[in-house]
Amino acid sequence: MWSWLSENHGAVSALASCMTLVVWLLYFQLLYLGFRNTQRASILISIAGGPQLAAECILANLSREPVYVEAVAISVLGEDGTNVRSLSDLQMDATRSDVRSGAMQGPLGSSEMILLGTFRDLLLRAECEQSGDIRFTLTAIATYSGGDRLVGAEREFLLRGDRLRSTSLEARQLRSWRDRKRLRQLLRRSAVIDRASAH
Repeated sequence: MWSWLSENHGAVSALASCMTLVVWLLYFQLLYLGFRNTQRASILISIAGGPQLAAECILANLSREPVYVEAVAISVLGEDGTNVRSLSDLQMDATRSDVRSGAMQGPLGSSEMILLGTFRDLLLRAECEQSGDIRFTLTAIATYSGGDRLVGAEREFLLRGDRLRSTSLEARQLRSWRDRKRLRQLLRRSAVIDRASAH
C-alpha cells in the first residue's frame, strides 16, 4: 500500500485537496445560510381566541431586528373582484391603550406583538358585510431595520357563518423583489402614508 501511495502521491494529494475544498465550501455554505436566516425579517399574523369572529388578530415580529409597521391592509374577495383597503388609514381606535394597536402603525421590537383588534372589528372597519362566506387576506407592510427595506407578511382567512379559519398554516413572508413591488403599490393606495417612493 505504501508503494502504491508513493507511486500515486500526486493524484492522492490532488484528491485530498479537492475533498478539503468541498468540506470548506459546505462549511461556508452552512455559515452563510445561518447568517442569512438571522438577517431575514419574519412577521406573524395569527388568531388568538379560537376560530370565531370575536377572536383577536395578533401581529408579531419574530425577526432578530425591530420593524416599523407602515400599514395593515385587508383584501376582501367579492363578486366584483378584490377590494383592498388600508386599515391604517382609518380613524384611530381610541379604545386601545397601545397607540400602535389603535393606529395599526409603529415600531415593533424583536419578539414583540400587538393586537390589531377582533376579526369582526377588522371586517367592520373595512366596511365588509359579514354574511355568507367571506374570503379575505390581511397584509402587514413594514420597514425592516436590519436591512432598511420593505418587508411584509400576508395570511388568508375564510369565514363561513361564524366560523373563522386560516387557509394556510402560517403567514407567507413577502421578501422578494416582486413582493416588495406589490407592497409599494399597496402603500401608494394609502392616503396617509407617502413614503413608498423612498424605498
